[in-house]
Amino acid sequence: MNRSLVSLFLCACIAGFAGAQAVMPDSVYAEIDAALLVPAQLSSLLSKSSTASWYPRAESYALKKARQLVIEDRLEEAEAVSLAVIDNNLDNSDAVDLYRSIQKTIEKNRKLAEAEAGKQAAEAIRQRVSEAKAKEEVAKSYQSVTNAATGKTIYLDQSFNRHYRSWNWDFSLGLANLGALSEIPGDTGVKYGLGASGGAVWYGETRAIGGEADLVSAFVSLSGVPSMDWTGGAVLFASAPNGHLAFRLGGRMIGLGLGSETVDPVSLPTPVLGIAVRDVPLGDGNRFRWVLDWYPAHLYTAGFLAAGSTALVGSWRMAAMQDFDLILETGFHDTILATDTGIHNVARVSLAIGVGNYE
Repeated sequence: MNRSLVSLFLCACIAGFAGAQAVMPDSVYAEIDAALLVPAQLSSLLSKSSTASWYPRAESYALKKARQLVIEDRLEEAEAVSLAVIDNNLDNSDAVDLYRSIQKTIEKNRKLAEAEAGKQAAEAIRQRVSEAKAKEEVAKSYQSVTNAATGKTIYLDQSFNRHYRSWNWDFSLGLANLGALSEIPGDTGVKYGLGASGGAVWYGETRAIGGEADLVSAFVSLSGVPSMDWTGGAVLFASAPNGHLAFRLGGRMIGLGLGSETVDPVSLPTPVLGIAVRDVPLGDGNRFRWVLDWYPAHLYTAGFLAAGSTALVGSWRMAAMQDFDLILETGFHDTILATDTGIHNVARVSLAIGVGNYE
C-alpha cells in the first residue's frame, strides 16, 4: 500500500514539473491587464502569442477579466475583451457565449432604462403599480448581480454563469496524517499514517452537483497501544451554482483499534448526512471548506449511542500550470463515536499535495 501511494505521489510531481514549462510569464499577465481598455492592443498581443505553449492560459485569463468587468457593470469593455479573444480564436465557444450574453444584456438593460424613464412621467400611484409588475417580470427573466463596491444591481441573462469552467476537479495524496485517539474512559494514543482524496464538481445553470471520496489510514503507533485505525468514504453534494452552502449524502466506514490483542476493535459502516460550506475564496487560487457530517448508523447498530465528524480544510495554490494547479492542502478533522462502553474521539491534522483545476 505504501509503495502505491509513493508511486502516485511521484507521478503527480513529475506531471507538475513537466507542465511548469507551459506556465505563462508574469509579464504577459501584466500586458493583458494593461491592454484591457484598448481592444486593438489586446487583439495584437493575443495574436503575437498564439503559437506559445501557454496561449490557452492567456485566453482563459482574458475571459476571466472580461467576467470581472461584467460584474463591475462595465459591459461595453467586457464585450470588447471577449471580441478580441474571438478575433484570434473563432473556435473558443466560451468567448462566443460570453460575447452573446453581454450583447443581450446591453440591449435588455437599454430597454429597461427606457421603460423606467417612461414610468417616471406617469402618475405616482400608477408608477408604483407598474414598477412592482416590472420587478416581477425581471425576476423571472434575468439574474441580478450586485456590485459589492458600489451597491448597484444589474440584470443579466439567466444563462450567465460566474464560473469559467463547467467542471472542476482535484486529487491529492496525504503525505502526513497525525492523529490522536482519546478514549473516555481510557488512554490517548498518537498514530501516523497516509491518505488520498479527490473530488469533482459540475456547475449548471440552477445548481452545482459534485462528489468526493477519501481514504485515510493510521498504521504507525507513536504512543499508546499499537494498532491500526482507518476510515474511508464517498459522498455526493449539491448547492446553488454560485453559493457555498452544500448538502451531503453518502457512506463511510470507520475502523479503530484493529490488529491489537489488548483492546477491542471498534467498527462502524454508516450512511452519511451532512452540510458543508465549500470553496470559500482566500485570495487568488486559495480556498477553504468546512464539513459537518452525521452518521445515522448509531440508531440501529448495537452498542452505539451517537456518531459524527467535522473537518476544516484549506487548499493553497503552489504553482499554476496550463490546465491545472499544483496545490498544498492542510486540514483538521475530528470524529466522535459514543458507545455504551465510552467515547472514542479521533482528532487528526493532515498535510497533502495534489493537483486541481479550481478557479
